[in-house]
Amino acid sequence: MDPLRGLGFMAVVTLAVFWFVGLFGAGTLVDILEVGAFQQRLSPLAIRGVDAILPFAHVHETGLIEHTLAVPLSPAHEVPLTTLSKTTILPAYTLGTVATLSPVQSVLRFFHDFLVGEYGAITMALSYALAIVLPIVTTFFFIFSILEDSGYFPRMAIMVNRSFRAMGLNGKAVLPMILGLGCDTMATMTTRILETKKERIITTMLLALAIPCSAQLGVLLAMMASLSPTGAIAWLAIMVGVLLLVGWLGSR
Repeated sequence: MDPLRGLGFMAVVTLAVFWFVGLFGAGTLVDILEVGAFQQRLSPLAIRGVDAILPFAHVHETGLIEHTLAVPLSPAHEVPLTTLSKTTILPAYTLGTVATLSPVQSVLRFFHDFLVGEYGAITMALSYALAIVLPIVTTFFFIFSILEDSGYFPRMAIMVNRSFRAMGLNGKAVLPMILGLGCDTMATMTTRILETKKERIITTMLLALAIPCSAQLGVLLAMMASLSPTGAIAWLAIMVGVLLLVGWLGSR
């Protein structure tokens, strides 16, 4: 494959990885699990169960939770398919008519809040771990295994290896960089594929300083929509300059 065709194919693969992990995994799947599964179904079920086991005088608030199922096209655009709405109980609550709780009820309230409060182990910690981290990590390692087993990942790393050497990195760092456009936290986790501690630190610095995540990218694209093409090109040039400068300084 000649260099131009190779670069074109790499651009297509890069966009595919970004869409699958950064938009579909970190966007669509996270919304389905966080809102559709946890907020609309599992968290209310857990709240009712804990209320039955640890009763004290309180009344949970209720609210309408909506979840729009959509196909992402870019960080700023998506095609909505359907909206699922459900009125359910929320972790927030108000105390009952009793002015003060008894010592026993205070203990019950403590464990209740620990499990299903607004920042509870089930309503927040478990939902974040399963609904946010799990789909991102799963989609990343799924696409990573496809690229590696197909033999394309080593070829892609070789193609950009010379450019990345100027920043003290090897070609493998291209994948965390791409995934950083979806989620910087997830991309930072994937720096473990790099061989040395120095490379992992440099890549983490680049992700923090020069690679906007999908949320930031969506805001930036919306802001740049009102700018001229020259302004958009200037912003892109500045970001690339920061990327190269930070990488070069980090490799010294």
